[in-house]
Amino acid sequence: MTSRFRFVISGDAGVSLFEMLIVLAILAGLAGLAANGLGGEAPLLVARGQAAEVQREAAAARLRAVRSGVTVVVEIAGTECADAGGPTLVFHPDGTMDEVRLCFGGGTDLVLIGDVLTGTLHLEDRQ
Repeated sequence: MTSRFRFVISGDAGVSLFEMLIVLAILAGLAGLAANGLGGEAPLLVARGQAAEVQREAAAARLRAVRSGVTVVVEIAGTECADAGGPTLVFHPDGTMDEVRLCFGGGTDLVLIGDVLTGTLHLEDRQ
């Protein structure tokens, strides 16, 4: 039985060095993307997300206090710093707030500090 296909090998049947380098670069990029996805969320990103959520809630609570003319208290489920304040935000009708320091863990040293006069929270990175 004879094959109907005939393979002819010419002088350019191989792969050039440039083509091989391109393929290796693409594979290295894909491997890097795959390895980055396996690491999970970075603790700093998680802490920054939690801090941003608390800032949004604080701004809404301050607005509620100013509009309604009553003191608004917000309980924060999280850790507190050992040096000052607690996980409770207290906003007064004039837009001020009680002193507070909120720490976010994960080894990130992120702290939200309450500005007593303006009633806003500011992020401080103690790294």
